[in-house]
Amino acid sequence: MIKIERVEDLPDWFSLEKYTESENFKTIDWLRSLAIRAEILHTMNYEFDDNTDGAQEIILRVIEEAISTLRKSPLERSIPTNSNYWDHISNDSYLIGENPILPLTFGDLIEECNSDRSFGHANLVEKWKVLTDIDTHRLIKRKDIAAIPVELTRDTPNNVVAITVDMNASDAIIEATFIKWLETERAKSRTSVARYRKPTHDRWTRYGVLPYLDLTIWAQEMGATIPDRVMAAAITPLTDVGDDRLRKTVAPLADSLMADRSDLQALAMLENRILKTIW
Repeated sequence: MIKIERVEDLPDWFSLEKYTESENFKTIDWLRSLAIRAEILHTMNYEFDDNTDGAQEIILRVIEEAISTLRKSPLERSIPTNSNYWDHISNDSYLIGENPILPLTFGDLIEECNSDRSFGHANLVEKWKVLTDIDTHRLIKRKDIAAIPVELTRDTPNNVVAITVDMNASDAIIEATFIKWLETERAKSRTSVARYRKPTHDRWTRYGVLPYLDLTIWAQEMGATIPDRVMAAAITPLTDVGDDRLRKTVAPLADSLMADRSDLQALAMLENRILKTIW
């Protein structure tokens, strides 16, 4: 195991000047840069099966190309490659993810109806017959069916629900009741997600998050260790971020961003106006 004792012992490609423009990064730029590095680290730590030699060779070659690109230009927003391996990161829609809030359309209802007719039980098919019954008195009497919430199977059964919003109510009431409804539905389905917190990426350049990650990748690749004092001096030479701050702030922040970037995805979605208007 190689131990790096001085900043001067770090590789020649490392230069903080290459990272200065990250001060002008938008959220989508941070998201993409972090996603690339997360993919690299994940692949470096991944244990391939014995029967995936061919795929392993291709993937590792793609990762090596990405590492080489980042060392020349660490703020590169796209990784040039002959394969489609990085499509999920280079494409904004894939990177940010699906919009969780969409209007309920007739197309959704048609798909749900077809799904119930093909795979549903008799009572599921019956609800569609009642819905199209011209005898409105019969429809009113079937309160058991009228009270069924509209749940759309799509790709995640019972995890997509439709709600109605009274736009005559105030924003405060709508927000408060939606939060309460969401808590209730989460409890019923026994699902939980991390509460959204706006990322503080305006500090990440000053903290040296990207250079920290790139040196971490290099150290892992070379089988080297970089003491905290050397790492702190390398990534934040002009600030007060010492080795104690590195251990308590920078390292945990970088690790958390490699594990979960959902808050960043949410902010990128809002900034890029991907959310569709619900009429």
